[in-house]
Amino acid sequence: MARSVTFHFVPPAYEPDIGALVYGMTYQDRLYLPYRNFFNNSDWPSIDESQVCPVIALSTEFQEFFVRVWDTATPSKRYRASFMLASTIVHEVAHAYYHHARPWHSDDELEPYHTLEDSKPELGFSWEKWAFGVLINPCNHSITNIGALASCSEVRFQPGEETRSSECKEFPGVTFLPSQNWKGDQWSTVDFNRENRTRLVFRAVPMRWVHEWFDKRCWADAETSEEYAPNPLGPTLMLNFEKANGRLRCFYGVDAG
Repeated sequence: MARSVTFHFVPPAYEPDIGALVYGMTYQDRLYLPYRNFFNNSDWPSIDESQVCPVIALSTEFQEFFVRVWDTATPSKRYRASFMLASTIVHEVAHAYYHHARPWHSDDELEPYHTLEDSKPELGFSWEKWAFGVLINPCNHSITNIGALASCSEVRFQPGEETRSSECKEFPGVTFLPSQNWKGDQWSTVDFNRENRTRLVFRAVPMRWVHEWFDKRCWADAETSEEYAPNPLGPTLMLNFEKANGRLRCFYGVDAG
């Protein structure tokens, strides 16, 4: 597989349709790149073409950050951007592996579920959930001007499992307080059309947790452990958006981790 997978940054001049590319994308072969005319054949490294040759595309924002922004970025931004690049690469390698396992499968063929807990058959996110315990993104959805990182999860709950009296059955030990109305709340970006009995939970990702991934001691501990388990985020702010009985409510609290 290492002899046939290639990486590249999306050409800055290429403007894909909205949603066509987030931080990375994996194609079965370079022939399927929607912007392949931006490259010459000599731009590509020699590879083993006797097998499937997946191509991993990385957002041009990564290139912009590490070439033009890095020197003036704060240490926190450098760590956050490096974390997002590393996690995106392995996320896409998970997809590339499936191309090797199922060469030339139909684009309409879904990837397999990795665990019974997966909500969708998407191997990249399955790997992230296994490695980190949560899915993590920049709050401002930007890499060049990367902001704080946050995890987000969406779950359905049964009648009677709504957050009541500052407590939520799903998060024992967390005391939730209802948020008050705020200026401009009618312009909120929260999706009011979500199904009833749906909970959207955000957690702030502490910089301490991000930094640990670049600490050799963290990797040494993982190598000596009999069974891998992701590091908990630790104490952090939690936001709980809850839709029940046609009403959207927001709660906040501190998760002790």
